[in-house]
Amino acid sequence: MLERITSSLASVAKEHTRRKREEDKLKYGCVIRALESVTGVLATEEEWDARLEQRKEALQQLKYNLAGGENEDVDIDTLENENLGRLITEFRHHETPMGQALKGFRVKYLHLSQAEVLTHLSQGDSLILLGQDEGRGHALHVVLDPNGQLISQSDAPHQTVTVRNRAYGYVFSKKRHP
Repeated sequence: MLERITSSLASVAKEHTRRKREEDKLKYGCVIRALESVTGVLATEEEWDARLEQRKEALQQLKYNLAGGENEDVDIDTLENENLGRLITEFRHHETPMGQALKGFRVKYLHLSQAEVLTHLSQGDSLILLGQDEGRGHALHVVLDPNGQLISQSDAPHQTVTVRNRAYGYVFSKKRHP
């Protein structure tokens, strides 16, 4: 009887952990979804783990800063912009489909106007823009739809995107081989 109860409790705990992970992937997974969309490959569970751990650390850093830590001016958007760059660099060293795909791109971090976004897209580049969604930092892979509208390819349903003033983002240019 005790074994059944213990087994049942372990099963419930495992299911709770799985659901929490899926919630976190949904809530904080825009960076991975954008990378998957740009590269056309799925991230491994280890890559998801790296991103979710990174997000947790960013939130802890933000709480520390808000409590009077050493850098009170750093906000979550700044941390997340830096985090995406670190993930791209880290993943390029992985012997995974994502790592292999990222090795095929030159990646630049830029501050772009709407016109510059459209120019990069017309040149065949892929872009991940960093912005806000309901007050939270959000990363999205932007493309042009058949009507020439800028949309988020990595969000479902695809949302129209407007770049007000300038947006920070990563430009992915395919490496050209001689």
